[in-house]
Amino acid sequence: MKLVTVYTVTLDPSKAEKLSEKLKIPVEAVTSKPISRARLEAIEKCRTPLILFIDDDVEPEENLIEVMLRYMEEHGADVVEGVCRVRGLGMFFNEALTRHLRANLPRKLKKGERGYTIVTLAKTELLRGWNPPDLVSYEDYHLSQYVLSRGGKWVKVPVPAVHY
Repeated sequence: MKLVTVYTVTLDPSKAEKLSEKLKIPVEAVTSKPISRARLEAIEKCRTPLILFIDDDVEPEENLIEVMLRYMEEHGADVVEGVCRVRGLGMFFNEALTRHLRANLPRKLKKGERGYTIVTLAKTELLRGWNPPDLVSYEDYHLSQYVLSRGGKWVKVPVPAVHY
């Protein structure tokens, strides 16, 4: 049985193919709007125990999923939010922002803090029942608060990927 289904929310479905080649696992494009509906559609379609959201402007290394699974197990997490290296802002800003974002990781998310879904692995069943309003942004905050309100453990971890 397949363990993880990978979804990318994108306006360009061909980007799913590129991610699929890199991860060596099928990646499904979700193009619904607004973004909260796209994420909800992915959750409703998912038939595997785990779901991985990955933005189409993230360049993962081949071992991304294995690293995230290891963190999930090590930390007893229900959701593992990957914090990527940053590129595209210029060398100084790339390095400074990457250091800032990855400081003090791994770290458990607390109620009221925003979880991001840039590259996030989650237990699918925990996400079921999420009923977001139509949101064009901050859908990840809404989802992270839903997870925490259900007693889920959301952990931020450094991952082998670059966010452009």
